[in-house]
Amino acid sequence: QWYQRRVPITAGDKKLGMMQYIGSFDEQYSRLSEQVETVKIASERLLQNPKLKRVLELILALGNFMNSGRKGVAAGFKVQSLSKVSETHSGDFKCTLLHYIVKTIHTSIPEIKNFTTELGVVADARKVAFKDLIEEVQELKKGIDVVQDERDRQPDNFVLFSFYNRTNRKIRRLGEQTRGMLTAFEAVCKAFGENPKRVEPNDFFKHFSDFFHQFEKVEKRKKYRLRLCVDTTA
Repeated sequence: QWYQRRVPITAGDKKLGMMQYIGSFDEQYSRLSEQVETVKIASERLLQNPKLKRVLELILALGNFMNSGRKGVAAGFKVQSLSKVSETHSGDFKCTLLHYIVKTIHTSIPEIKNFTTELGVVADARKVAFKDLIEEVQELKKGIDVVQDERDRQPDNFVLFSFYNRTNRKIRRLGEQTRGMLTAFEAVCKAFGENPKRVEPNDFFKHFSDFFHQFEKVEKRKKYRLRLCVDTTA
């Protein structure tokens, strides 16, 4: 924009920009569509996964038990608190609350122990630059308007005509996908007590992704660590 205000944009520049848009459209569309779908699926799975729900219920129950006598019974907890699960140690510092959670799940409710594998898409959603994604989707939509203007000036140009018809359908589809993504993200935020307008999607998914990573990390060392937890929590 700074450049445009100082250097006049010629018809040749516009045509060159349109040619670049046409040449890169399919790659951009595929990349953006994949990222939009990733965020949408991650939001839906966090909201709907029954195994995760049971894990969070276990964390809440243990948290209330540990705080009994000091605080009232909590009805829930913020997603930021997931990081504290691996930081809360036993009195002798031999294990954490997360170790005890892993032990409990493996010994009492093993049917949910693979919940992290079902939610692997959350780690992918964490990597999506959300604001950049929205901006790029908008830019792709603006580009099709330029193509339409040029097509109207060249009604006999079959290349422009066919490209516009094909890509305009994709743009509409991407718009529908994006609206679906935003709806899904808003729903999962509200379900976990977060304001979707204030929370950064990357941070939101990071809280869960980090917890899943720590859970799997403890699982790999469970023979040693879980034995200590049995001794210290008995």
